[in-house]
Amino acid sequence: MNRTSLSALFALALFSAAAIADPPAPKSVLSCSPIELVDRLAKAKLVPVQPFTQSERAALEAACAARRGPKAKPLPQADATAVAAHLLAGGVSDPTDIAKYLKAFDALVAEAAAATRDAKTPREKADQLLRFLHKGVMAKGYVAEQSSLHTVFDSGTFNCVSSAELYYLVGTRLGLELKGISIPAEWLVSGHAAVDLIDGKARVQIEPTNAEGFEADVKAKQPGVISFGLKPDRTKGRDCDGYGLASGAASNMGVSATKADPPRRGEAVRWYAVALAFDPTNPTAVSNLTAEFTNWGLAAGKKGDYEQAVAVYAFALSVLTDGKPLRQNHAAVWSWYLDAEFEAGKYEQGLKVRARAAKAIPDDRDFQNPAEWATRAAEKAVDKVGWTAGLAVADAAIKVLPESARPPLRDWKTGARRRWSQNFLAKGDVDGSVKVLADGLAADPTNRELNDGLAYHTQTALGHLAETKGVPAVLEHVVALRKRFPENKGITMIAHSHAYRAVERLSDAGKFDESLKAAAAYKDFGANPDEFTDWAYRWWGRALAKDKKWDAALAKFAEGLKAVPRGEHLRSGLERTVDEWADTAIGKKDWSAAVTMYDAGLKVVPDSGHLKHNRSVCEERGKK
Repeated sequence: MNRTSLSALFALALFSAAAIADPPAPKSVLSCSPIELVDRLAKAKLVPVQPFTQSERAALEAACAARRGPKAKPLPQADATAVAAHLLAGGVSDPTDIAKYLKAFDALVAEAAAATRDAKTPREKADQLLRFLHKGVMAKGYVAEQSSLHTVFDSGTFNCVSSAELYYLVGTRLGLELKGISIPAEWLVSGHAAVDLIDGKARVQIEPTNAEGFEADVKAKQPGVISFGLKPDRTKGRDCDGYGLASGAASNMGVSATKADPPRRGEAVRWYAVALAFDPTNPTAVSNLTAEFTNWGLAAGKKGDYEQAVAVYAFALSVLTDGKPLRQNHAAVWSWYLDAEFEAGKYEQGLKVRARAAKAIPDDRDFQNPAEWATRAAEKAVDKVGWTAGLAVADAAIKVLPESARPPLRDWKTGARRRWSQNFLAKGDVDGSVKVLADGLAADPTNRELNDGLAYHTQTALGHLAETKGVPAVLEHVVALRKRFPENKGITMIAHSHAYRAVERLSDAGKFDESLKAAAAYKDFGANPDEFTDWAYRWWGRALAKDKKWDAALAKFAEGLKAVPRGEHLRSGLERTVDEWADTAIGKKDWSAAVTMYDAGLKVVPDSGHLKHNRSVCEERGKK
């Protein structure tokens, strides 16, 4: 074999007709006979489908009966019945046409017998037969979609399936022991069909798509031979008889119907049924049938034909036992259906559809919950139009929902208002935020979530206003909030906390003059008008004490107490400062110095019992 011919061999193998959808559907089995599948589909009236003729039905029933059950037996390999089955798998069912092709087949077998009569071994005969077929009936070459046996006679063209069928049938009639090989498709490699010659204990690989395909694996290893492209992995193939090859042909016919524009759904299902009648274990046909229903239902759903979509999946689940991918898509199209009804404002109709979905898919909690679909519609209205539109959808839907289903929708409304309010806050629109919450609280004053939202608003808004517009804006907003929500005590508490933190932050930053100004500005937020001034002076005095500036600290405390005579925080801060100052002397047992320090403190707060007591202790110890 030369380099060119072997390269062509593997190119033809690579581009054989695909026999599986992309991505592949999971393996499945029918829960009824293939013939009943087509009968049911016709009765369901989901799509036009041509019923089997009496002759087709008889042939398929015979194949089914022989293939199934404990008494399953091999079918005849190359008699007239077998050849007729292959013709049926390619689309020939008229008895007159079958008779014509049987006659042509018999003539071809006679010519093949004459062409191979000098062969001394099965291997020689198999090789000579392949060359003979390519010189004559298969002389026009490879055509990817040509899976029909009868078209080989009509046009001289073939693909991997039709060439394997013809070679298998003629070779078997000539006495060769042959095994069909069916190789499933993989991600980048199309499905493939081939033949093996059984020669004693040996198996010889044959690629019927090429005249040089006898012992193709051996020839591929010869020096100077180069193959290219991705090749089907023959080790992943499965043995099949002639009827398995016929099944592959019918499955490919189904793929062609699927690829049509628009897809011929009924025809495709019919072909997959034929494929499974001939070979119920054909995983490619099962996968393609599952994929057909999957894609059919999704296509209908995407066009908005939801009734057809759910009907297709319901039908498919009634005839296929492994329906996991179908169940997932079945739920998806029910979801699309419900979303469409609720988004269109057809709430009563949507509730009826929801009840049907709940019955069809009882283990899906979303379909058991009528509020789920109203909230989804409301949420989508928010996304598309805005918050007002979303709340309007919720208000309209809640009037239609049964009372038991309304709480989740009310919760959604509350959550939506919280998010809307926060959206305003993020943009700095504190008035917009307040209005959203006020509208909600007007209808439901005790709503805990909305009141929490008001607390969050108050805290966030005061911080924003302080940073962008200053204390006057903060004061004005608090006054407005108190007026609008007079019963809400949380506003006053949050305002107090805001003022305290504002004064504290300035003090921590060492900006004591600014801290005192802020304390005066925020006086109305305190427990008394002097509370924050009290704190501001204390923090200033304590800062000086930390730096051991004792005299300056006492002076600052004195200044503070003059401004706030009853400043309890100032008094306690001063007492703590004097104790720390005195400790520097006590540690050295310099009791006289300690007494002097306490005297300095008592000049500022002469009535401090704490300082008097500690001075007395130091004085006594100094006498010992």
